[in-house]
Amino acid sequence: MDLLTACLLIVGISMSAAGSYRLITSGRSPRAEGEVTSWSGGTSWLDRYKHASFRFTTADGTTLDVTSPDGSTMSPEVGKKVRVAYDPQMPTNARIDSLMGRGILLIVLGDLILAIAILRIVL
Repeated sequence: MDLLTACLLIVGISMSAAGSYRLITSGRSPRAEGEVTSWSGGTSWLDRYKHASFRFTTADGTTLDVTSPDGSTMSPEVGKKVRVAYDPQMPTNARIDSLMGRGILLIVLGDLILAIAILRIVL
């Protein structure tokens, strides 16, 4: 096995594991309805991804304004209602409840990289 194949295996396994962890833990997070208030980023070709800022109210009645750590090239309109998943111990650690936020994309990309590494080993 060469160095590139070993690196592909490590990256693929890491991405799949991180996505699986996020998928499992996001299922336990409480949900709330939120509203997109603005977008930041996405102003140059180096910074293509926009980050949504949104407002939501936690189960205990606290209203928060948060910027999602997940970037996207697609941006819902300001004022759009969205589902928000948040950590009750740290509600500022919230993200829009989407496939990207649940880690599905990380799992798919990680598995694709793993498949390439396995093909390199077999062929």
